[in-house]
Amino acid sequence: MFMKKILISILLIMSQISLGHDFKLAIFEIYQEGTAIKLNITLDKEDFFKAVYEDAAFQAAEKLIEGKACGYFDENLTITIDKHCTNFSITSIQVDEMNIRFSGFLGKESGSIKEINIINTCLVEDFSNHDNIMKLKINGKSRSFRLNQQRTSTTAIYEE
Repeated sequence: MFMKKILISILLIMSQISLGHDFKLAIFEIYQEGTAIKLNITLDKEDFFKAVYEDAAFQAAEKLIEGKACGYFDENLTITIDKHCTNFSITSIQVDEMNIRFSGFLGKESGSIKEINIINTCLVEDFSNHDNIMKLKINGKSRSFRLNQQRTSTTAIYEE
């Protein structure tokens, strides 16, 4: 019985420690598929609604979310591929209990890419402890970068 109480106490303490950390994180995946360059963005739903609608409990139709999201990404996300500015065209939005996921295309056809420049201030201006993870799978190579308030931009160079 004593060992059982100790084990329960340890488990309660561990659960409080892990619940005490609130990680603010978004994932941006840029990858080539055929001749297209695709972008998937996964954000915390509550944080996105706070930043865009100033209301964490906001509920909206997909078209309304898409309209606001396009403007938000235009203001906060710049992706330049081989010195050509791209435009993110959203093709689908998936909303679940915790996350909102935007999928779409960047407005440039894929070939052999030499350089990608990224400026990403999504959610970092609204949440000081927020990180944006940039995952790139370009020219068959995978790379990842962490962007936040201190570092909002990065460049990935792909040499042939």
